Amino acid sequence: MSVPEIITEVSSGIVSITFLKAGSKIASGSAFLAKDMVISNNHIFHPGEGSFAPDVIVKLKVDNSEFTFKYSDLASYVVCGSPQEHDDYIVLDIRDNNFFKSKYQFELGTHKDIRTGEQVLIMGYPFEQEQLTSHIGYISAQYLEGGVNIMQLDASVNNGNSGGPLIDLRTKNVVGIITRKATGLVKQFDDLMDTFDKNAEILQKLEGIAWGGLTIGKILATSQQQMNEIAKNIKRSANVGIGYAFSCDKLKLEIE
Repeated sequence: MSVPEIITEVSSGIVSITFLKAGSKIASGSAFLAKDMVISNNHIFHPGEGSFAPDVIVKLKVDNSEFTFKYSDLASYVVCGSPQEHDDYIVLDIRDNNFFKSKYQFELGTHKDIRTGEQVLIMGYPFEQEQLTSHIGYISAQYLEGGVNIMQLDASVNNGNSGGPLIDLRTKNVVGIITRKATGLVKQFDDLMDTFDKNAEILQKLEGIAWGGLTIGKILATSQQQMNEIAKNIKRSANVGIGYAFSCDKLKLEIE
């Protein structure tokens, strides 16, 4: 079966995750269907304490079907999960048969099913976009870290791909789950944004010449805040062509 044929067959098993507050999108990610359950990264649903208010709406979309619920009800759908840094998965049991009707259900494999140098298929919804994207990558390395089997990918993995499936082209099984992107620029961007925040905080307190109802300090602070936003967007888009996924081995044991 050709790659386009595989993509056509499995596309209805890829889930788009969107978090909405007052109708505005505040976060997003990817997931996939297996055994009539939704599987994704735990950190997508639990990005940090206080990140999501109870009234945030979670929208799961696959094919032409949508399922929404309040974030405050998330716990009622969670079957299992792991909040570990590397072994970062969550499994949701959505009690709505219409959501899964006629959708593709993936089988789970593990890192043992694929070798370094082999091709894999990556599918998901990067950059909060509505269109499902698919592209080919290679397993460039496999190693154990923190007790978790990690697969390093020679592939473009961007924000929003997290939680999506890493698909073995020979079997169409999901052998891994895409997780947080890591590049050599992450720490530098974080340090830069922290500097902008601190500068803006200091400048806000400066008094002096006022213009248009704003002090010079507040005007300069605004420019620092704008530069911080630019740095965030650059960090978000920065891509060095390296991605990461963790093996489905522990997840497979837990749900089978």
